[in-house]
Amino acid sequence: MIDHTKVEEAIDNYFNNTPTAKIIENLDRHAIDRDEDLARENLDRPSINNDKSRSEKLVKFEEVSSVFQDAAFIATSLESQQSLYLLRKQILIKDVLERPILYRKLRSSELSHTNLSHANLRYADLSRSDLSHANLMYADLIYANLTYANLCGTNLAYANLSSASLMNTILVGANLNSADLRDTNLREANLNDADVKNTKFGYNSGVSELMKQDLIARGAIFDLPLEEDYDLKF
Repeated sequence: MIDHTKVEEAIDNYFNNTPTAKIIENLDRHAIDRDEDLARENLDRPSINNDKSRSEKLVKFEEVSSVFQDAAFIATSLESQQSLYLLRKQILIKDVLERPILYRKLRSSELSHTNLSHANLRYADLSRSDLSHANLMYADLIYANLTYANLCGTNLAYANLSSASLMNTILVGANLNSADLRDTNLREANLNDADVKNTKFGYNSGVSELMKQDLIARGAIFDLPLEEDYDLKF
């Protein structure tokens, strides 16, 4: 059984107590180790057990900044793959919240039950990601790609999803209260049991007249003007 609190404390302790010079030293050392691991591996040969190789684990951290990468490298010394998995998830969340950048590549990420409120995920690729039961209140998801994503039970209250792609996205039971979904692609999206009170719709692909009337009956707002305000600074 994983002690989640213990792992989260280990992350905080690492960032708070490791001198910058040591972080750089560790990063350089592990980067060399990773290159050596990759050189030794025969990537065409299936693994003989279920454990991922060290380099396979490390390559998953390429989307985060170098300081966070080093914490990930240190995590390879953890005793279990599950602990490493949890640590990677926590590092990724910390990086998303502390480094607001455009065009994040987060395809197929496992981010369920995470707290990403107020996160800047503008233009992010979150296609096929699991964000079920996550907290994305007030998140900036303008132009985000959420195609085939799982947003079941996700809290998206007051989030901005203007011009995002929600094709084939599962939004069953999601909280979309006061969210902005104008100009959003909703083809084949599943909005069953979603809270759409005061949710702003309009200019949507994939919304039939029947679906529109159902959403209005559930409290949605349609056909408000679409402001040209997507270039606001972070």
